[in-house]
Amino acid sequence: MTFRETELPVAWPAMLRRHVAATVVPLTGLAAGIGNEECLPDLSGTRVAFACRHLRFSGSVRVLIEQAAALQPTGAQAMILCFEDGADPAVVDELRQRASCVKAIVRGDRKLRAVRTIWRAAGPFRPHYWIGTDTPDPLILADKLARLYWLPVPRIAMVVHEAYDRYLQRLAPWRQRLDALLLTYDFRERASETLGGTTPMTILAPLFPLSPRGASPAQDRERRRAEVGIPPDAQVLGYAGRLGPNKRIEEVIGLLAELLREGREDVWLLLAGEWELPEYRRKIESRLETCVQSRGGGVLSLRERIRLIGPLRDLSEAYEAMDIFLLLSQAEGFYPLSVLEAQLAGRPVVCMPAGGLARVILDGVTGELLPGHETSRGVEWTEESRTAALARVRSLLDCPDKAAAIGAAGRQVAEWLTTHYPFGPLFRRWLAERLLGGRKR
Repeated sequence: MTFRETELPVAWPAMLRRHVAATVVPLTGLAAGIGNEECLPDLSGTRVAFACRHLRFSGSVRVLIEQAAALQPTGAQAMILCFEDGADPAVVDELRQRASCVKAIVRGDRKLRAVRTIWRAAGPFRPHYWIGTDTPDPLILADKLARLYWLPVPRIAMVVHEAYDRYLQRLAPWRQRLDALLLTYDFRERASETLGGTTPMTILAPLFPLSPRGASPAQDRERRRAEVGIPPDAQVLGYAGRLGPNKRIEEVIGLLAELLREGREDVWLLLAGEWELPEYRRKIESRLETCVQSRGGGVLSLRERIRLIGPLRDLSEAYEAMDIFLLLSQAEGFYPLSVLEAQLAGRPVVCMPAGGLARVILDGVTGELLPGHETSRGVEWTEESRTAALARVRSLLDCPDKAAAIGAAGRQVAEWLTTHYPFGPLFRRWLAERLLGGRKR
């Protein structure tokens, strides 16, 4: 069926309806799923293995949870094999609550040499199909099974979140082991260039029901800020999610430092999330010892104006304390979970045009897009990016009505997308097609 602009909420401004209909919907393949009645596949007796780096909250792990939950009504059984330590008990609890079809969560050997890993991968569970994300390890494992152990080679599909070489090139050496690709948005041309054009590619956007929260009552904002030691009348910039080099946390801190130098001594920065690398954490924490000379004459340590609150099971607590959400990433997927969550909380988003953000954000309406030169490895941060980021943030801080309008428009789109995108039915239909008609390896 053909998607029409008139199928969007009539209360939206015309330019917002045009943008979503002409840009966002085609990028997700959403039109193909709207209005289709699902014939629930019977996958009884089917065993599916999910492979991941770890089970800690992130966008890719959230997708894995939704995939496992989508299997629940089909009769299929599932197992999860992690290739790194660090399972968050909250993730495991959610899997148990929403996907009782997951019969085992096991830790594999990172080097893929342990007999235990081989046994769990090809032994008693004997999965009919593998779905990998975040890591090429299942492809490496399949290659070892074939070349070194002469065991049956599992059929493996990979979920690919990013269109950039930093990830695609990691998969390329084992592309002959790929049975299918699940792309989180339409970058089939770039994937074909790197991985070959014969692997079946399907678009399955990481959109699923998320709770819209809207603007927080003033007392809730004040309480959240008091809990982390931020004054109630402060202007708060923030980021929530994985804390690593890709997120350019040092540049986020640099924006704060510049605003403080200008005399904006009421500006604070809130960072919530888990550190990816110990050395990166040490680098950032050493930066916090820097002192800034304010135009007003004061001398401030960056540590005095930054709050690091660690990982949270419910990041809404962090969003509620923020005025502006910043995402300065080098590379991202289609629609980062943190951006969706910030928008559903009514926060205006200032972001680099990484991944799908360049096309899903309507600049100046549902968010603020910064300039950046796109390369095969991501979007470069330039002096133009820094200057634009400062200008956009100043404008939002100085004009609360503009910030509120952008926050409201972003929330409308994010809520509509996460409500209407039929992730579960589309995933079940794709898996049934692969199991029944996919290529043999």
